[in-house]
Amino acid sequence: MTRSTARLSRRKLITLAVVLAALVLFGVAIAAPGGAAREAVAAVTKYRECFIAGGTSDNANATVGMGDSITAGNTNALVNVGANNSYFDILGCKDDSPITYVANLGIRRDTSAQVLARVPDAIALSPRQVLILAGANDIITGADSETINNLDAIRTELEGEGIRAVFGTLPPSDIYPAETIAMNAQITEWASINSAFVIDYWPEIADSDGHYEPGFSPDGIHPSPEASRIMAEAATDWLKANPLP
Repeated sequence: MTRSTARLSRRKLITLAVVLAALVLFGVAIAAPGGAAREAVAAVTKYRECFIAGGTSDNANATVGMGDSITAGNTNALVNVGANNSYFDILGCKDDSPITYVANLGIRRDTSAQVLARVPDAIALSPRQVLILAGANDIITGADSETINNLDAIRTELEGEGIRAVFGTLPPSDIYPAETIAMNAQITEWASINSAFVIDYWPEIADSDGHYEPGFSPDGIHPSPEASRIMAEAATDWLKANPLP
């Protein structure tokens, strides 16, 4: 099973999680270390409409998310749904969400090159638009010289299929602040020159030195649930101001 196939099977896992939830609710004893079953039930209960119903290409706002762990989130690993530190999951499940959630194709540790390689997986889901947040792992792995070329290739491939590509500035980094600032400058310049769509996630969660604002990251790399919520709000504002035709 490939990484993409594993990710695309999430709805099957969710169905199993719903069964698990029913068993718990009816008092069946389920052993799960660390309360994993209870956490999974809570996630599915909160997000079931987004992750089970999903969106289709018939919906005017059908949207797929692509990227690394910042998109994927890392909450409730048992079923990998309902992440409260995934801006995309939060965006898709907001009461006033401007998108219809189709799939979260974020994969932890992915570089922009790996995201590019998985674009056909997104196209296969027939969305109207794809939200892409990639490049943080390029900085970590020293592959940041290729980021802009990869983002441009992602855009070309999606737009060639009539799908809108919406990129994002990277969240701050307490470990690579200068590099992240430089990368965001490149992304912004590329978008300006090429009329690409970019959501700016930076202003509300970063300080002037390129670090996270206090309390907005548990490890200096990934956004906290609150920072992810702020990112989802930024995406909401941009998408409402720039609706799909």
